Amino acid sequence: MARRPNEDGGRPENAAPPSFEEVASRYYASVYRVALHLTSRHEDAEDVCQEVFLYLHNHLGDFRGEAAIFTWIYRITRSTAWRILRKRGKEKATDLPDLADNEARNGPAERAEKRKAILDAVSSLPDNPRIVATLHLLEDIPLKEVADILEASQGTVRWWMFRAREILQQRLRKWL
Repeated sequence: MARRPNEDGGRPENAAPPSFEEVASRYYASVYRVALHLTSRHEDAEDVCQEVFLYLHNHLGDFRGEAAIFTWIYRITRSTAWRILRKRGKEKATDLPDLADNEARNGPAERAEKRKAILDAVSSLPDNPRIVATLHLLEDIPLKEVADILEASQGTVRWWMFRAREILQQRLRKWL
């Protein structure tokens, strides 16, 4: 499971924003994983990353530090992913992350099958529960911070997480 970079909130007053190189090296992998889970397609995830980091390159100085930088970056990632999904008509993707395919070739077949089943199940969740599950379960972001990222109440985010778990338990019954 990926770990969220250790951040304690916004930046102090009068502090310079981090450099683009720092942000790109620290957050690229997380942005790609979130984008992949939101879009379910490598091509779309790469497009999301390209657009997010182009935006960050041009607007990093606009970061006001009112929230943690990762919250700001995930909001940009979420908005960009949703825009790309709307462009493609919210079609459900059929291609799965190559990680599952690579494990099937290089690792135990059952482990690869389980990983593929989990990725399939998460990818097939409705939009809001999928986003919450991706951020909370796969990126290990606390629900309070997920609520900040999604600009939703904590109660709403907890409900979406409950729905995600409920659906995942049904779809992954074989593996539980």
